[in-house]
Amino acid sequence: MNNTIEFQGVTIHYSVKGKGEPLLFIHGYLESSLIWEGFTQRFENSNTVILIDVPGHGKSPELAPDQQMKDL
Repeated sequence: MNNTIEFQGVTIHYSVKGKGEPLLFIHGYLESSLIWEGFTQRFENSNTVILIDVPGHGKSPELAPDQQMKDL
């Protein structure tokens, strides 16, 4: 399921799969939540898998034009 939340006036995208104890997967710099496709399937039967696109990556826009690492 694809979801969004509002954070500092920006729409942040994330997806949720599976059920059970939550596991949050956060991608690296200049990547997106797509990096986890195929890997997280093994956890979906016993865990709620949460995949987020941090600001400025994937489907989530930057917080500001001069966004820096500390902003993430």
